[in-house]
Amino acid sequence: EEQLKEVMERFELFLNVEPFKRCIRCNGLLEAVAKEAIIDKLPEQTKQNINEFHQCQSCAQIYWRGSHYERMQEFIDGVMGNKISS
Repeated sequence: EEQLKEVMERFELFLNVEPFKRCIRCNGLLEAVAKEAIIDKLPEQTKQNINEFHQCQSCAQIYWRGSHYERMQEFIDGVMGNKISS
């Protein structure tokens, strides 16, 4: 985490960070998608508990704000501090 902070400061990358805007599989752009359009692709617990989803425009990977999102947000907050708001 500290090394990443150093690189970002050295190359002034903080202004270019847009977390959760691109697919981690293919780097395609994410867009909001209706739950009804993807419900058959969701795990049962996710169907019951989550209502907001995003899908990659390129590879169709589906994303939602679950425990992985929370862990990633904590990591980003640790690196970015108050330099961005997500």
